[in-house]
Amino acid sequence: MASVYGSTQNHLDIIDIKDDILILKGGRYRIVLEAQAINFDLLSEAEQDAAIYSYANLINSLDFPIQVVIRTRQVDITQYVEYLDNFRKLQPTDTLRK
Repeated sequence: MASVYGSTQNHLDIIDIKDDILILKGGRYRIVLEAQAINFDLLSEAEQDAAIYSYANLINSLDFPIQVVIRTRQVDITQYVEYLDNFRKLQPTDTLRK
């Protein structure tokens, strides 16, 4: 039995993906880049300034439009905290166990 709804692909402009490049209808191309996060709060003031300056230089060096998408997600770190707690308990001295 045929689906009443059309395929998702019918609603996208993407024709193909080759070597991390999106080939769109009309002969247009797009590339998607992923950057890893840094913990900005843990950086010194000088490191924070350097990170901001570097990002500003990157954005200012581009001569084409870009779209920046920021995605956050919750992570369950329960197992990691348990691991750290167990590791702490195995330390040979009281000072290291604190």
